[in-house]
Formats: sequence, structure tokens, C-alpha cells
Amino acid sequence: MPTALLVVVGLLLVVPALALILLHIAYSRRPATLWKRRVQAAVAEWEQRKQGLTTPSDSSPEARDLALRGQYFARHLQGISVDHLLNYSGIGPVSVSRLRDAGFSNLDELARGNFASVPGLGPAREKDLREALQRADQEAKSQFDAGACPAAVAMLEEKKAQKAERTRQHEEAREHLKEVEAALAYLAEPRRVAEQVSFPQFIFRNRVTGLTEKLSGRSLSPPPFLRIAKPVPVEPQPVAVALPAPIDESPLDRLRAVASFGYAIAKVDGRIAVGERRQIRAFLEHRYGSAADLRTRMDSIVEEVETNALGLDQAIAAVCRTIPASEFAELHRFAISVVDASGQRSTREDQCLARIAEALDIESQTSKPVATAQPESTGTWTEVECRTMLEIRLDTPLSVEWIRRQFYLLADRFAPAKFSDHGTEFVSMAATKRANVERAAKQLLAAFNEPLETPIAEQPTELRHNPDLDAVFG
Repeated sequence: MPTALLVVVGLLLVVPALALILLHIAYSRRPATLWKRRVQAAVAEWEQRKQGLTTPSDSSPEARDLALRGQYFARHLQGISVDHLLNYSGIGPVSVSRLRDAGFSNLDELARGNFASVPGLGPAREKDLREALQRADQEAKSQFDAGACPAAVAMLEEKKAQKAERTRQHEEAREHLKEVEAALAYLAEPRRVAEQVSFPQFIFRNRVTGLTEKLSGRSLSPPPFLRIAKPVPVEPQPVAVALPAPIDESPLDRLRAVASFGYAIAKVDGRIAVGERRQIRAFLEHRYGSAADLRTRMDSIVEEVETNALGLDQAIAAVCRTIPASEFAELHRFAISVVDASGQRSTREDQCLARIAEALDIESQTSKPVATAQPESTGTWTEVECRTMLEIRLDTPLSVEWIRRQFYLLADRFAPAKFSDHGTEFVSMAATKRANVERAAKQLLAAFNEPLETPIAEQPTELRHNPDLDAVFG
């Protein structure tokens, strides 16, 4: 009897469970249930997009700016050699040499390193070094905060680029958020109706209000007219760059800005040629070599600028800020001379000159090849003009052999036959350049009373008389 009772109880439990399972299978395969799952998946997808668009960024703008400033100030310190400490009292060449031997080459390495263990530095000299480093760091910060160094200019350009990118992303996110909200509004009615579809409703055969064939057959993707139209990209039109009025910069800052400008131009084609370096150095010495303090620091500044070369736009911004607009034409001629110092121009160099002409508000001269700035064709040229034409540095002593060597070198470079494949205009320009090179060489050689061509010894017209031979042969 107990066994039969257990069997009956078991059947009473199992049969309803099996019935519920079969009913749930029927419910899950029901068209209304399948439609409900599609609605829930579509709503979840758009809700997830909305959450991603409304979640705030982990870092604040202040933290990003602070990190960016630290990065570029470190770059500024990396460009200041440890030799700079010689400008402070108590620091001599021996101490600086020991720092270099210990592996310290710039102020950034000193600021991050520990030079207390440098051999040969006692407590007194260590104290002097710490004080000098502190003063140098304060001066570097003042220069950096005033925007009077390449690293500061580069940081401002980077901040501007990052701000523009953040603004673009913010506008893009706002437009996308509008699209998400429009999609959720479109799914609101299917979502409300789908919430009524449930297993109990299926068991008790309750009617789902609003569930029609039209609603269940409607696409769950928002129609195109609900989506935010993306703006069609428009090709930007060239506009004149508004140049800021230069602030009162020191001659040293102007020297650094012009040097950065020259090396940025030279590096446009991916390398810096020897002729380009020579042209940059000649221009810097011509413009700033008369001041003794600038002349003594020119080597270190040129080395610093070449090591930490700015991009072209950053270099243009630096000269626009430090050099008066009245000197822009000379800067443009300087740019042309740097480009042409390495020979025939490339497409990148033409584009570089066009960009400089636009930024300096000077009519572009890239429609035809322009050689190094030419002196006037009439009258007598100055020695500086002749040296520039022959690519002879201002500090190089003139000699007859050196002048002839440069003439033969440049005459071969600008031989018109080499440009015959580029058209008659290039051939004409090469011929003009070669003629000017010859004229400059002749004018410099005139001071030595020497001709351009090496005189050839006149050959004797008849054999030299030799009595010994006459005695032998009779």
C-alpha cells in the first residue's frame, strides 16, 4: 500500500512538471515570444550604445594638460646641455666634465638622476651644482611658460590639435546620441507591447494589448529618416593665415626660431643635406654673427635645434611670433635658398615653399624653379653675395684654389644639359644660375689678380738644344 501511494504521489508531481515543460517549449516557439526576444535584443543594443556615449572620461582636461606640459617641458630640458651650468658661479669646466663622464648630458637627466655619487664631486661642489640646477630649472620654466622655446611652441600646437580633436569627437558623440535616442523612441511602442508577452499570459490565454500583425511585422531597425544625417565633408578652401603680432623677443630667441625654421625646411624631404646645413649656417652668421654673445652660443643652439627639430607648421608659428612681419620676405628668400642648396627640388619641397608663402602672406614662387636668391645682374656684387652664390661660408678664408673648386663644383651641378629632360624653362634657369656662379667666381678672383681658368703652360714649338745629345749622335 505505501508503495502504491508513493507511485501515485510521484505521478501527481511528474505529470504537471512535464506538462509545464511542454507548455514552456510551446511558449518559447510561439511567434509572439520570438518577436519579444528580437525587441529586447534591439533595445539592449541601443541602450548599450547610449551608456557608452554618456559615460564620462576617466581623465579631466586639467590632468591631460598637466601631463602634456610635463612631457614637453622635459623635452625642453633635454635640449639644454649640461654646459649651460657654466653660466652660474661656482661651476667650472672640470665639474661639467665629470657630470658628462657620469652619463649626464642635459638638464633633464640631471633633474631625474642622482649626481651625488659622481666621482670627484665633494659636498661643497655638490651644493653648488644643486643651486645652479635649481636656478637653471627656474629660468627654463620661465622661458617655457613664456613660449620662447621650440618645446613650448610644439606644446601649444599639440594642445591646439588635441582640443580640436576633442571638439570633433564631442560633436560626433552628440550627433550619435541623438541618433540613439531617436532609435529608442522608435522602439518604445514595441518594447511596451513586448513586456506583456509572458509565460503566465500564455498559460492563462490573456490577450496582449496592441500586438498586431502590423506591429510584429515592423522592422526593428530605425528608418533612415530618424537617423542624423552626417555632414558631407567639404574640401577646405585656402585662406590667409592671420599672423599674430610678434612679442618683444630677445635676439637669442630669434636666432633659435630662425634656426628651427631653416632645419624644418631642410628636413622636409626626409634628410638634411650638407649644402642645406651650409646655407643655414651662412644665413645665421650673416644675420646674427655680428653679436659676440650670439656667435659664441650659435654652435650649441644649432646642435640643439637639429637634434630636436620642429615640424614645419611649428617652425612657421615660431618665426611668425618672434620675427617682425617686415622681415618675412627675407625669411622666404632664405627658405628658397635652403631648398635649392641640395639641388633639384622635390614635390615635397615645392609644397613646403607654397605653405611658407601662404603662412607669411607672400605670393608663392613654386610655379617655376627658383635658385638661391640671386643678386642684381647689374653693378658689382658684395663679397657676401658672391660667397652665397658660390656656397662659401662667411668664416671660410678665401683662396684662389677654394674659389675655383666651388666654381667647378657648381658649374657641373647646374650644367644646362642635365636639365634637358625637364623642359626649356629649367634649362634656362640652370644656365642663368651657372652664369651667376661664374660671375661671382671671377669677381672674387679679381681681388687676387687671378683668372678663373688655371693658366696652361705654353708648349715649346721646337726641341730644347742639348749639347750632350749632339755629342753622342753627332
